[in-house]
Amino acid sequence: MIKFLSMSVFRLSVLYVVLVLLSFVTSLLLPSFHDVALMRTESCYWTNAMLPFVKCGQDVIAGSVKSFFFNFWLWFIYFPMFLLWQTILVYAPIVVILSRLISIFRCRSANAS
Repeated sequence: MIKFLSMSVFRLSVLYVVLVLLSFVTSLLLPSFHDVALMRTESCYWTNAMLPFVKCGQDVIAGSVKSFFFNFWLWFIYFPMFLLWQTILVYAPIVVILSRLISIFRCRSANAS
């Protein structure tokens, strides 16, 4: 049972890291605030706010879901700056993956000796 939970946590952590990386790559492909001057209501774009983020216009289908996905990777930057007590929730999946990989390498090196 514990091994099953361990693998489940590891798989969820990998999924989380993949989502963060996909969010990062796709959001970098979006235009800036000035590039979409006439089409802001029907596209997603980077804002020119003090802390930049992606905003989707009113006419974008599933705009709130898309803006959540595009801004997902920014949690790594903004959480530690403003919500230190919640930082562990953001970085926990990476810690789980690294600890799992370290334990795998230790077992392999112990078996090889």
